[in-house]
Amino acid sequence: EMGSDSAKQDIKALHQILNLRPLPSAMALKNGLNLLGSVDLRNKLTEIKVPFLRMYGRLDSLVPLRAVTAIDKLINPDSKYIFLKASHAPFISHCEEFVAQIENFVGSN
Repeated sequence: EMGSDSAKQDIKALHQILNLRPLPSAMALKNGLNLLGSVDLRNKLTEIKVPFLRMYGRLDSLVPLRAVTAIDKLINPDSKYIFLKASHAPFISHCEEFVAQIENFVGSN
């Protein structure tokens, strides 16, 4: 199974939001992709000295669960929340649950 239960609706909503803004230049997109492919900042996570919450979608193919497991070995594995039926954008597909997790985290820190 790939993507969230509401993937089609999520993509439609995202398109509507993105159409409100000018498109980035091809060079900006290319540079961004180059950074994603060449920079690994996982080892910097240990330098963060304030509480932080990592949130993931279980169905995410861009940040798969094996990456989450690798990060868990570097830092506190309790500092995460996994949306069971979400992919890469749980803030869109699971907005209420996403906000609730942030509120819970902020309230407990």
